[in-house]
Amino acid sequence: DVILGPQGLLTAGRKGQTVIQMSTISPVLTERLARETESRGRAFLDCPVSGTSLQVERGQGMLIVGGDASLAERWRPLLESILKPVAYAGRAGQAMFVKLLANMLVALHSAAAAEALAMAGRAGLDPGRVLEILTSGAGSSGMLALRGPLMVRGEFPPQMKLELFMKDLHLIQEAAASVGAQIPLTDVAERLYGTAHAAGRGGEDLSVVVTTLQNDDIQRRRG
Repeated sequence: DVILGPQGLLTAGRKGQTVIQMSTISPVLTERLARETESRGRAFLDCPVSGTSLQVERGQGMLIVGGDASLAERWRPLLESILKPVAYAGRAGQAMFVKLLANMLVALHSAAAAEALAMAGRAGLDPGRVLEILTSGAGSSGMLALRGPLMVRGEFPPQMKLELFMKDLHLIQEAAASVGAQIPLTDVAERLYGTAHAAGRGGEDLSVVVTTLQNDDIQRRRG
C-alpha cells in the first residue's frame, strides 16, 4: 500500500525518484515492487537491514542492497549514513533473499545456543560459567554471545520479538520452496520457536526458545 496504493509513493511522487525499500518482505514481492516502480519511471533499491535492534543501535548491523549496481553506488553515501557496512548483493530481490539467509542462520544459531545451555542446566552445571567457556571456544557464535546471557538469566527483553520472527521464518520457508532447497534444520527450529509462540511468549525476544527445550513435558515425550 505504501508504494503501490492509491495514495502511495508511485502516485504521490514524481518520475526520476528512487524508492528504497527496507522492510523484510518476500523476495517475490520485492521483485514485483521493483518491476512496478520501474515501469512508472522511478528507480528501486531493495535494502533490508540485517542485525538485531541492539546491534543496529550500536552500529553493528549492516545494509544489504539489491538493484542496479550504478544506482546502488549513487545512493551509497545516504545508505552509509544510516548504517555501515553496505553490501551489494545483486538485482532487486536478491538482497532480500540474502537477508532471509541471514535470519535463517540467526534462527539456527540461537536454537543451537538454547539447546546447549538447556543441556548444561540439565547436567547441573553453572550456566553462566558454561556460557563463558563456550563463548571463548571453537563452538562460539554471534548469537551465543548475544542471546546466551538472556537465556542464562531467563529474561527475554525483545531485541527481535518472537511473533515478528515467526513471520520471517515463514518467509524463509517460502523462499526455500521457490528454489527447491531442502532446509531440514530450519524445519526443526521453526517447530521449536512455534512451540514457544503458542505458549504465549510472542512478545518476548526469540531467545525465549530456550524455554521450549527446558520444558519437562517435552523432555518426557522425548523419553
